[in-house]
Amino acid sequence: MTKHLWLSMFTLIIPVALAVGVDQSKNEVVSRFFDSINTSNANVKQCVWFAMKEYNKGSEDKYVFLVDKTLHAKLQITDRMEYHIDVQISRSNCKKPLNNTENCVTQKNSKLEKKIVRPFEDIPKTYVYVQQAVWFAMKEYNKASKDRYNFKVIDILKSQEQVTDSLEYYIEVKIARTMCKKTVGENENCLFQHDPKMKKMVFCIFIVASKPWKFELKMLKKQCNDI
Repeated sequence: MTKHLWLSMFTLIIPVALAVGVDQSKNEVVSRFFDSINTSNANVKQCVWFAMKEYNKGSEDKYVFLVDKTLHAKLQITDRMEYHIDVQISRSNCKKPLNNTENCVTQKNSKLEKKIVRPFEDIPKTYVYVQQAVWFAMKEYNKASKDRYNFKVIDILKSQEQVTDSLEYYIEVKIARTMCKKTVGENENCLFQHDPKMKKMVFCIFIVASKPWKFELKMLKKQCNDI
């Protein structure tokens, strides 16, 4: 079977000028709260196209992913139209960078297909394999970073596990620049920067595939933004 992933996406488009209610949690005017709409809606299709473009751009997988099926779509109207869309996606036979003339189809190569035994579920951030995945993700982050200083995790905000032919960990973390330069190497005792001019915090999403029975770890996704 093909490797399937379930994504939940928000895309904000089309300004409008309606006002009925107020969402107190966001402090914004809401004229219509999230309500189910047809998945064949033109705006839904546009949002899915944009979301997949961003997903493939951020993914470290060598192959482009395609939407198998749009499972559910909801629309909320504030000062814009907000779409919440659940989709099922699969790895295609097209490698990056994508040539627009290619006709991509879902992978049929058994070596590249993966069966999802259990989709992503929340698990404790103290779980040993989550900690291992965070350690590996930060090792890879610091290795790829052009910053002179190492970064370290401040807090694990979210941790989930998915079971395929490996254990896949979805992790959201807040990290910050330490006082240890890269020339020092890895050091768990590094202190965070105190100088306001040197302080820097970053929010990251990592997906790490683990095969502990083979002592293998692989980064599937790394997406980081300055806070």
